[in-house]
Amino acid sequence: MQYGAWFVAFAFLVTIAIVVAFSLKRMVELDLRLARGDIALLDSDSHRINEVIRAPMGSRIDATPNSMLTTGVQMVPVMMPNGTVGLMPLSAFIQQQQ
Repeated sequence: MQYGAWFVAFAFLVTIAIVVAFSLKRMVELDLRLARGDIALLDSDSHRINEVIRAPMGSRIDATPNSMLTTGVQMVPVMMPNGTVGLMPLSAFIQQQQ
């Protein structure tokens, strides 16, 4: 009876060790993929992106939801100093040009 209890305890500890090792392995692999800048993570089914808090230089957002603009405000595309294109109200653009 005592040997059976020790066997169950040992099996339980081995199971916990395997689960912990697998979890640590997945975390290390994810850290390595993030450090490499693996673009496949964006479309991965096994990882879900909640929020992007940092992005490398030159990053951009391709798909954005439509936003409602105030009626009567004309927006013009403006080339930013970093090379991206942004929208600026026409009145502010005219004032900037003067």
